[in-house]
Amino acid sequence: MDAGKVTLSLLGPPGSGKGTQARFLSERYAIPRIATGDIVREYAAMAESGNPLAREIHKRYVAGIPQPDDIINQALREKIASLSLERGILFDAYPLSVGQAEGLARICESFSLPRPFIIFLTVSEEEVLRRLGQRKFCKQCNETYLPSLEGYQEGVCTQCGGELYVRPDDQPEVVSRRYREYQKRMDNLSAYYREHPELAEWVPVSGEQSIDDVRREIEDRIEALRQRSEHGEG
Repeated sequence: MDAGKVTLSLLGPPGSGKGTQARFLSERYAIPRIATGDIVREYAAMAESGNPLAREIHKRYVAGIPQPDDIINQALREKIASLSLERGILFDAYPLSVGQAEGLARICESFSLPRPFIIFLTVSEEEVLRRLGQRKFCKQCNETYLPSLEGYQEGVCTQCGGELYVRPDDQPEVVSRRYREYQKRMDNLSAYYREHPELAEWVPVSGEQSIDDVRREIEDRIEALRQRSEHGEG
């Protein structure tokens, strides 16, 4: 394994703190972060550019239809081809299925990326309900607010002055459904990687710790795995 290069994937249910940790990892390892949601929105906005993939993605995007695995895999390959991978890459919310896991394996082979470390943040349904029941978003800039942040109680964004609100998909019954659907996908994905350990290292980390403790555990686990790989033990 190239000591200067790392392939990371960060997964976690809604409310697990995945976005916060993804930003940390991208900065810590000086690697580009690529998020499937961002890529889908980017391609959907390019529908008039003449790009066939963009038109296909746009058609499903406006209809609210999930993008199939082969489309997600293709969009990521196109995006990755434009990035500098000298130090590696971070995948945010990818892979989310066996089809995407197979796509990730092909991407790593095509772009000479090392075997991925897939960090899965584990959080109970009860904790997710508690966290998402508290958070608010700015209607204008989409900044996230928790009770400890200035502006939360007043319901006003300190960044742009926009109104804070609770998203409809953060209502308890919706959160429970999303959580259980996500866990089913992760159960299938983790089983796949248990059967194919040569494709990736599955690294569960408790997301119920403090933000700093989660960050430290992720970093410690990654460094231990890198050292083990460099010595031919993984």
